[in-house]
Amino acid sequence: MSNLKIMTFNILSDAPLWKKKWAHLPKEPFVLWDYRKIKILEIISRENPDVCLLCECQYDQINFFAKFCLD
Repeated sequence: MSNLKIMTFNILSDAPLWKKKWAHLPKEPFVLWDYRKIKILEIISRENPDVCLLCECQYDQINFFAKFCLD
């Protein structure tokens, strides 16, 4: 019997509405997409799921992760 490993990950959209809502907060590294995308990729790679569902994605974010989905 083989196991199926499924992972979900909320990548935190960079939508303009989100930026406006949280604009008053200091720009910590974890908020910035260029920082987050590498950390998220590290976590997903480490966990190595068979299926990974990404939540709160924008088109450019989906395109970034799609490059790493095909072997």
